[in-house]
Amino acid sequence: MSQFAPPSEGIKPADLLGHLVIARPLRYEPEVTTIHGVKDAVAVDVADVDTGEIYTECLWFNGVIVGRLRRHLGEIVLGHIIEGTPRPGQKPPLLFNYANEDAAAVARGQAFLKAHPEFATTDTPAPTASTPAPVPAPKPVAAPAASPAAPAGISPEVLAALPAESRALIEQLSAAQAA
Repeated sequence: MSQFAPPSEGIKPADLLGHLVIARPLRYEPEVTTIHGVKDAVAVDVADVDTGEIYTECLWFNGVIVGRLRRHLGEIVLGHIIEGTPRPGQKPPLLFNYANEDAAAVARGQAFLKAHPEFATTDTPAPTASTPAPVPAPKPVAAPAASPAAPAGISPEVLAALPAESRALIEQLSAAQAA
């Protein structure tokens, strides 16, 4: 018997649709290159309370779920994977819906953690070769030269710290308001 844990098969949020899950976000990984382009991701350990299965080091790319779980790095979060309202012509987004207010879900989650104390630990392990250190956030680019479309009340430093897509949207909004 090997002293090393077998690799995780992982699981996608879509495979957990409708399930009660306990998630432990491990780290946020910005700008991961995939076959679908560059996306942000969150590495997460997931316990499917409905099936009793535990999945480790799953890399989730769903933007809404990444945004929600990255705020809880190293914590344990209880919720359901649900479908949100789709935009016209698109599939519905998957959402992580907190279950903290659902007494039955909380009781089931607590029972699962009692039965699986190894999952209950919230200690974030020290970075090792198998657990890479968190990737630092990208450094802001130099502030763009002042432009007539720059919004009033936003300093160049704040504007420069925003992603290029956000800066472009703010500049478009300012131009529309000026027109």
